Amino acid sequence: MIAPRSLIPFFGQAYTLTVGYVDPQNPGQLKYIDIAKTSWEPEALQFTFEVVQSTIPDPWWYADITIFNLNDTAIQNAIYTARRVILSAGFQTGPTQSAIIWDGPVFQISYTQENVVDQVIVLHCAANPQVMNKMLAFSMGFYSSQADLLSKAASVINLPPMQAGGNVNTLSQYAATLLQETKYPRGNTVFGKMGKSLSQIADTHFLTTFRDGQKAYMTEISNGKVPPVDYTFCPSQPPDTVWTIPPNTTPTIIGTPRQFPQGVIFTVLLDPRLQVQLPIQVVQLVRVLPSQLTLTPNLTSGDFIAPLKEPLKFFVGQVKHVGDSRGNDWYTEVTGYSTTYANDLLSGGFSTST
Repeated sequence: MIAPRSLIPFFGQAYTLTVGYVDPQNPGQLKYIDIAKTSWEPEALQFTFEVVQSTIPDPWWYADITIFNLNDTAIQNAIYTARRVILSAGFQTGPTQSAIIWDGPVFQISYTQENVVDQVIVLHCAANPQVMNKMLAFSMGFYSSQADLLSKAASVINLPPMQAGGNVNTLSQYAATLLQETKYPRGNTVFGKMGKSLSQIADTHFLTTFRDGQKAYMTEISNGKVPPVDYTFCPSQPPDTVWTIPPNTTPTIIGTPRQFPQGVIFTVLLDPRLQVQLPIQVVQLVRVLPSQLTLTPNLTSGDFIAPLKEPLKFFVGQVKHVGDSRGNDWYTEVTGYSTTYANDLLSGGFSTST
């Protein structure tokens, strides 16, 4: 018997794992089948996942999905020819309701056996590896712009257009303006891999480029201004404590945020709202101190060393979702770039290329 939907925010995992496989009756088309869906039954299929999205070219966006002891013959046969995976994850209710965290091609399928008795299928997914390795070979006339070059390159390898705005929003407005204004005074021959061409053009303007499972993007991390905050996070409130947090703050921080030279790494309960996208998301962390403390730390006297500097606003540079359908890990780890670091990227103080 399936339990009713949970009404408690941040409680009750929700997920859907869908695989697109080659239709035996029509090899040119994909058919879709749900491998696993949210269920509170003890016999629900176990699978784990790790999904990484990044604003820099390396690492590639990827998803590793591990399925344990799949015994449905029809589904097993479908996975043999899997070409695409759609994974949704989150919670059953509240602000972090389940939504798509991966939609992209399958790169490799492996079959292994663990702990003697567990049959394991691993779907290794990567964002556009074959497309980005396709060779470009064409010429451009004199005074062609970099925007023209990217537009033609995308059409040659069947990528969606690279443009700002509209239904296909793959360039930030700032990047689109720079690329349109940068023109080649002579004819230009383009020869090489698409991924290399994207990185070279991005580097000339201190931009970054990244690819999801469907499109290629180019943008700045920051244009010198800090846009409005998309999401605010704080720790959950311990029992018998009283504190005041700003409205619309999500109290799901797990552990202590870790500072590093470029910003901060923090973990929250799995949150599908956190994505690498255009425009780059901005998150804010709220530092809270329980009011029942008998001694309030003095932040200016040196008695208390703050691990992070105010204001606690960060650009989302990398997102890693990890989960286990059997109720174990269900987290999102965010690498946030400080506003100072983001501005240094724009001025060429650092490079996002590898």
